[in-house]
Amino acid sequence: MLQSLGLVAAACLYATAPRYGRPFFIVGMAMVAQAVLVETLGESSV
Repeated sequence: MLQSLGLVAAACLYATAPRYGRPFFIVGMAMVAQAVLVETLGESSV
C-alpha cells in the first residue's frame, strides 16, 4: 500500500517540482524512496 502512496507522492512532487525548484524535488524523492525501501524491507523481513 505504501508503494502506491509513494508513487502518488512522487507524481505530486514531479508536478510541483518546477515551482519549488530542483533541490526540493530531490529531497522529496529521497524521502519517498526511503519510505518505499523501509516498507519493502519490512515486508521481506516478516
